[in-house]
Amino acid sequence: MDAFQRQALCDAPFSSIAWQGSSPTLYLTTEQEGLDLGTLLGHTITLTLHEERVCTACGAKSETSPCPECRGTPPHTQCVYSPGNACTYQDCPFPEFREQNCSHDFEVYLVAKDRVKVGITRGGRRMNRFRDQGATHALILARAKNRKLAGIIEQCCTEAVTDRAPKGWFEPLENPRAALVEAARCCEDYIPDRVQSCSATTGVSDDQLADRVIDLEYPGCQQLDDAAAASRPLLDAGETKRGTLLAIRGGALALDTFTFESSHHKGRTLTIAVDDATRP
Repeated sequence: MDAFQRQALCDAPFSSIAWQGSSPTLYLTTEQEGLDLGTLLGHTITLTLHEERVCTACGAKSETSPCPECRGTPPHTQCVYSPGNACTYQDCPFPEFREQNCSHDFEVYLVAKDRVKVGITRGGRRMNRFRDQGATHALILARAKNRKLAGIIEQCCTEAVTDRAPKGWFEPLENPRAALVEAARCCEDYIPDRVQSCSATTGVSDDQLADRVIDLEYPGCQQLDDAAAASRPLLDAGETKRGTLLAIRGGALALDTFTFESSHHKGRTLTIAVDDATRP
């Protein structure tokens, strides 16, 4: 914890809250090692979110992150964000990036938040991806040999389910397992015949699909009143708020007095102070 305290005394832009297994880590743009947020659960902390911002990719001052210049190079390009309709793949202008990041096994998945959402991820990092998004449950829908193909399947499935979900603290679905199975069945009708071999649900019964649903747990969430947390004010740029950290899910922190959604503020300077009386 001493390392955390030394780093927290400095104002530093942050890049993300990322998950490795069940551990949430806050990464700063100025440090290689992240800050373990799990150690702060149950403690009173003060967060100050400064208005100034830098690009998390290049470090330049910018009103947005990534900045306009970095948005033209991967991974901050439209072909990465929307591979189903923007990726040319064979004529890729970034062949080295394609080889390292796109020419691998990908999975198309459904996750449950306050609604069912479709997305894609590299094979082998699905659990971290689900937790980064704050999903409560997940189901693999299809497997593809590259990002382009996975993107095409994802794009087709948006005819049945959304590929976007609100960020911030949310109230989970009442029956996420059933919702995921139902969404998977709906998506089957929109996956083209030419890529049906990629499907992971065809010929699988509803009961078998329900058994495949992945449950995801987050620190503090089992004891939390999600409705109360979702109704609390958000920490915004230029504000300082104090409260007890109750739970962490995805990129969001739930405190007893406010919530903080990190994805809206990447690149902003964040100061975290721990009350001496509750310091772990």
